Order: sequence, then C-alpha cells, then structure tokens
Amino acid sequence: MSAEESAVEEIRNLKARYFRIIDTKCFEELNSILSEDAYFDLDGIVNRGSDGSILAPVQLAALFQGHQAAVVRGRAAMVAFITQALSPVISIHHGFTAEIEVDGDSAKAIWPMEDIFFGLTPPHGLIRQAYGHYADIYRKEGGMWRIAGQSLSFLHQRWFEKEGQAS
Repeated sequence: MSAEESAVEEIRNLKARYFRIIDTKCFEELNSILSEDAYFDLDGIVNRGSDGSILAPVQLAALFQGHQAAVVRGRAAMVAFITQALSPVISIHHGFTAEIEVDGDSAKAIWPMEDIFFGLTPPHGLIRQAYGHYADIYRKEGGMWRIAGQSLSFLHQRWFEKEGQAS
C-alpha cells in the first residue's frame, strides 16, 4: 500500500470515529481527533432573514448574532458546541464514499452525508432528517491525522412530527 493509500484509509477511519463519537455521546474523545485550531463552519445549514440574521436553527441564532458567520473556532469551542447541540437528541450520522485528496501532511475530503435527529426534549417525537455534504480539512500532527476543519451544508432537510409522518 502506498503512503497516499494509507493516508486515505486513516482519514476514512478518522471520520468514522468522529461519527461514532458524536452519536454515542463520547464527546471528550473529540479532543483526540480535532486539531487545536479546528473550526466547524455551519453557515451552509442556516436559514437567514431578509436582514441577514440567522433565523434557524434556533441554537445557532442564539450563538451567532446579527450577520455573523456561523463558524465555531477552536477545539475547545467545537467540543462544547457539539456537546450542547447533540446532548438533547439521539443522532444518527451516515458518511458515504468520500472524495479524498492527500497532499503530504494535509488532506481534504468531501463526504456525502445523511443525519437523523430524534428529539428527547419536548416536543417529544420531533424528528429531523438532513442530506448534504461535509467538506473537511485534515492535518497530520505528531504522526496522527486530525480534523482541522469541517464545513457542513444541506441539500435538503425535512421534519417529522412523529416517526413516519412528514411535516
């Protein structure tokens, strides 16, 4: 196996680990797979009003006031944000076959994705299903690949009042 093929396989495993960590709520493990200066760009999933302010999702509107881009910067901030966002839901993330490009100790990938969130807090039974892409940046640090940045965008999302009934 070439060095590039080995790197691609390590990056695939890293993204799989990321999905497992967030879905099983082992949030502290994120510290071992994110670079210290990592970022999470969520601007591609927000709905903005005519004035440019974020309308939805509500938790992002509360964090990013005004016309500010919805970007979480730094490992500690990312861990805190992901913990807060995913603690009140059951999440199921699927990452599909990625386009991965390796350039020495850096890499980038585009992951087609689907995620499903089942609400645990009132109103119980609310379900969101989304389809889109993660565009990730990776960096090899100390011999280990880490997520240095990720941008999430949705192509489509839908909400269900109860399992099986689209709203």
